[in-house]
Amino acid sequence: MQTQPNSRQFPSDKKSIEDKKLHDILYLLLQSLSEWDGNIEHNRFILKKNLNKSKLSKACGYKSRQTIYTHLNHLISQQYLLDLDDRYEFPLLKNGEYFLIPYETALFLVNTQKYNVIKTYIYLSMRWLSNGNSPYEVSHKQICDAIGLYWDDQNNRDTISSILLTLHNNFLITISSPHFSNGVTMSTVSHVDNIVRKREA
Repeated sequence: MQTQPNSRQFPSDKKSIEDKKLHDILYLLLQSLSEWDGNIEHNRFILKKNLNKSKLSKACGYKSRQTIYTHLNHLISQQYLLDLDDRYEFPLLKNGEYFLIPYETALFLVNTQKYNVIKTYIYLSMRWLSNGNSPYEVSHKQICDAIGLYWDDQNNRDTISSILLTLHNNFLITISSPHFSNGVTMSTVSHVDNIVRKREA
């Protein structure tokens, strides 16, 4: 994976990935809408006057407009986002605390409207990097645990399978068909990328 121009940061630390209240779609959507003045010491920002919360709510797939305020308030309370007079700003993250997602890839992930797809992608990407860009085996239970989902819930297991298929079909990961080993569902991740492409059938 090579760093692409016009990329967006997403927190990659364990606490953020496990944070059930960190709505990954909203965070990355806000990042994709943000501006930057080019000064490396300045934060990315969104002017409040340019932020239509009704459209934002619809883009995130929320059924109630109140949901946008709940998730936005969590981002602010946990300092993922700074609430200033006329703008929201993203605090500068230190090296090792974030993963860079190219703008086009960010838009694709947002448009999937699958909760936790971004956290799953970040988790698998960080595993890939920490393994020296080499294949590794991962259990679907490990993924659930990493992003703060309960493996005992069948809906969560189905969600993980759906997310992995989405990421695989669009070349963000290359993953083997699931197999069982020692009573758990395993897959081999043989490649991770940051450029979206549609996999041919």
